[in-house]
Amino acid sequence: MKKYKIINKYRFYECLMGIILLIIMIAIGLIRFNFGVATAEADNIDTISKIPELQNSVQINVIKTEYERLQKETEEQREEINNVLEEVKQQKIKTTEHKDLGEFIISFYDLSPQSCGKLPSHKAYGISRSGFDLRGHTYKTARAIAVDTKVIPLGSKVYIEFIDEEYLFLNGIYRAVDTGNAIRNKKIDLYYGENETEKCMELGLTKAKVVLLKSNKK
Repeated sequence: MKKYKIINKYRFYECLMGIILLIIMIAIGLIRFNFGVATAEADNIDTISKIPELQNSVQINVIKTEYERLQKETEEQREEINNVLEEVKQQKIKTTEHKDLGEFIISFYDLSPQSCGKLPSHKAYGISRSGFDLRGHTYKTARAIAVDTKVIPLGSKVYIEFIDEEYLFLNGIYRAVDTGNAIRNKKIDLYYGENETEKCMELGLTKAKVVLLKSNKK
């Protein structure tokens, strides 16, 4: 009988230890669970705190994109200027034979009735004073200007160098092929294109240095 009591006593202690271990395991599980929730909340808080940084990053990307666009436009304008300079070289004009005419007021015109006073149906539409047909041309292909023939003879070539940076793409050699009632003294009207009324109004008036070139070629 005494032997059975000892055995039951050991079984009681074993059960008790099992219950204690079970309680400890449950406690550890709860601690881990709470730690995981706290970590997730901390991660969320950290993400929320980074929202201003993300917004700043987006703004930086927008600014960078705009800068790259402006840089590209500047490169395109520089390329146009280089093309004009190359054109000067190709025409082989003797730079020693020229006359500096000083600063002129430059305006811009197209073939609209507002500029030329003629409708497309008019037989002289697009025909300049020298007989050059401006129809279908742009400022790049026509290189034409209207002048006061008392200052710049009709048919002469001039080199125009604009003063304002936004007009530098127009620098180059032009031929005096036209005249106009409002073109007097040191004023030049530069042909920009056939239907470019809005652009001509946008360009408005500006100043440029003008050099009269003698058409002697090597």
